[in-house]
Amino acid sequence: MRIAGEKWQVDIQPGGRGNKRYRKTFTTKTEALRYERKLQANQDHEPQKKETRTLEDIVDQWWQLKGTTLISGKDSYNRLKAAVHVMGNPLLNHLTPIHFAEYRTKRIESGINPATLNRELKTFNAVFTELIRLGQITTNPFQHLQPIKHQQPQMVYLTENQIKELMQTLQQTGCDAYLIALVCLSTGARWGEAQKLTKADIQNGQIRFHETKSKQPRSVPISQNLQDRLNAVLQLCISPIFGVTAGSCGISRGVAGSAACGGFWIIFCLWNIWRGFRVKNAKLGNVWRDKFCGINAKRSLD
Repeated sequence: MRIAGEKWQVDIQPGGRGNKRYRKTFTTKTEALRYERKLQANQDHEPQKKETRTLEDIVDQWWQLKGTTLISGKDSYNRLKAAVHVMGNPLLNHLTPIHFAEYRTKRIESGINPATLNRELKTFNAVFTELIRLGQITTNPFQHLQPIKHQQPQMVYLTENQIKELMQTLQQTGCDAYLIALVCLSTGARWGEAQKLTKADIQNGQIRFHETKSKQPRSVPISQNLQDRLNAVLQLCISPIFGVTAGSCGISRGVAGSAACGGFWIIFCLWNIWRGFRVKNAKLGNVWRDKFCGINAKRSLD
């Protein structure tokens, strides 16, 4: 409200930018104030805009605001889109827990593992929680849904003889899988981390990992014997020193199968070696020594 000559002018836009703007002139200040307050009061009682977004729109919005920043964001986005399609893509204001509960029941009847559905529920919860934090929505219809309680699968481990046979078979193949396995056992690294090593990562008796799950680089000491083996395959270029086929599922399955391991993958077999070391050294309290257990396990195989 402002003075315009000898009169009072009301120039107001209730609700802010994008809403209707009102302009009117009065002879007295009292009349102008009364009109301004009336407009503001009416704005407070105006019904909210109708929600027209669907569940798919919410997933798309999450992808644009958050999913693109995550390493596994694209995979999660594709899984969410597939689930939304099966649920019929309901309107957001019509979405209730029963939509996911019915979807979950159908998926279980079709043979889907309950653990998979629990991960989907966790992902949907994360999507809505993030958008609530960003102020895009106000409620989370998934928050009261409980995960499915299911029987954990029985863990089966290889014997020491099977482990030795596996490592010997890997060594006989002549591929890089054997050396990658030694790096994993000696440093506690994941298979993908070990496979991406370059010449610059191996120096002064240490291996430095960069693309880690925690996003934090780390350096791990290695034995001189392992460094000599790695130096033997180092090339002048700085590209990964291991071939891309070393981590392929075909080689992993084939090698494991030929080692009479029942078709288990190499990754699973490495966990068997770690587990065997932990059983024999159960009193070790240092987490890092537990991660480096492959050094002793490797020596026992030589």
